[in-house]
Amino acid sequence: MGFLQTILHKSKNKPIDRDLPKPTSAINLPPAVESTVLPPKEVMPVTNKESTSATVSVPEPGHISVAPTPSSVASSSNVSSPLQRQPSACNGKRFQQLPDGTHVHHLTMPAPNRLTGLVEGLLNRERSFRFHWGEKKTTPQEMDAALKEERAVVDATLQRMPSNSSLAQKWGACQEVIGRGAFGVVRVAHKSADAEQGERLYAVKEFRKRSSESPKAYVKRLTSEFCIASTLHHMNVIETLDLLPLTETSPIYCQVMEYCDGGDLFNLVYECSDRGLEVPEANCLFKQLISGVDYLHSMGIAHRDLKPENLLMTSQGRMKISDFGSAECFRVSWDEPTMHLSKGLVGSEPYIAPEEFTQEEYDARKVDIWSCAVIYMAMRTGSHLWHIAKQGDDEAFDRYLKFRRLVDEERENTRRERRLRRQQLQEQGLVVDNVTLEKEHSVLKARETIKRKAKEGGYDVLDTIDFAAKKLIYRMLDPSPEKRVLTPDIVKNEWFIRNFNCQAS
Repeated sequence: MGFLQTILHKSKNKPIDRDLPKPTSAINLPPAVESTVLPPKEVMPVTNKESTSATVSVPEPGHISVAPTPSSVASSSNVSSPLQRQPSACNGKRFQQLPDGTHVHHLTMPAPNRLTGLVEGLLNRERSFRFHWGEKKTTPQEMDAALKEERAVVDATLQRMPSNSSLAQKWGACQEVIGRGAFGVVRVAHKSADAEQGERLYAVKEFRKRSSESPKAYVKRLTSEFCIASTLHHMNVIETLDLLPLTETSPIYCQVMEYCDGGDLFNLVYECSDRGLEVPEANCLFKQLISGVDYLHSMGIAHRDLKPENLLMTSQGRMKISDFGSAECFRVSWDEPTMHLSKGLVGSEPYIAPEEFTQEEYDARKVDIWSCAVIYMAMRTGSHLWHIAKQGDDEAFDRYLKFRRLVDEERENTRRERRLRRQQLQEQGLVVDNVTLEKEHSVLKARETIKRKAKEGGYDVLDTIDFAAKKLIYRMLDPSPEKRVLTPDIVKNEWFIRNFNCQAS
């Protein structure tokens, strides 16, 4: 498919072909089950940014795929764009290790693709014209009764007083489009400040009503995400600031968030897909991710759609978890002993835990943990472990299950040998008081056997990482959710503690 044909194909809101140029990711709008581009390295290595898609939408029609748009199309303002052309993330000093063992990050917002943005702007002009032509140009006093009622319900749900302040008055003028989809866009708002503070930037996410969506469902979608996101305050979670109408007469609501000037983790991993991130760099970002997820779970919230596209970055390397459209409260109050289980298939295919395909209800915390481990492997290798964690549907995942069976078998063989050895010593009348040395020997023997058999069968999909990291990731990727480790145990892991987090304070 040619370049312009690809863009035309995308504009019709169809599943994106693999030869679509990668969009600049910032903030995704309402969730969908999708399959992102980072593939298993042995199956489909990512080698050319200009010939690979960013997302392949599957069933939900309301998902917004992020697409780059040049500032010249997004706004005619003279204010300098925060999305100016930047060098490749893997050139220069994206990540610096210092002599004292610490490190620093130097991240930049990825450059917009000018041609893609220009063509998308032309394709959307007619639709945009029809939308604005259909809007009623009325004063606030003459506003339609249904619109008034809708806004009253939103304010009542959020337990706040109505406000006459517009989006532009409170948060500045919206300019660059950094995300685009069938039901809205994500823009950068520029808020003028005094000469000392300079200009402030915010990310503004539109929520447009879907064609088949009732007013009640629309309001619930708006307020559910905002109610969750606005209560979260943590250095590794995006700060959600406001939810208000686009204009005085517009039916579109906008969610205002802090703006991250370093792009997102997807772009960072994509730029380094041939080798993965530096090991200390990946470990630092993984530690930040777990810190954010641990906070969410402590607040009784599970994200359920963790993926690199939803992990935004500041230029200094601080990670921010974003997009809570799929999030759920699994515990409503602190004193509530019962944990609510989740239902439904939610997320992006390479990051979805296997129990979502097989169980009617599941622990959403365990789903988040699985996603975190897959994200870590994507950072280390520059590729996905598998397309889908569904037995029989993915060769790489099937090989991983064989590897786990091999490990379980060798562990059981080792235990059996130790029991037999202990029994023999007791029958001979020997004192069995210290078997530590013998245990260490049997563990090393089992490890070598596993390594040899896994190499022969090509089963070990985690062979690219060091053993200490592998032990933790292995526990996080346990196909049995009841055995999968949670964040309180992860943060106590010796390897995890040793990793340096440059954004710890």
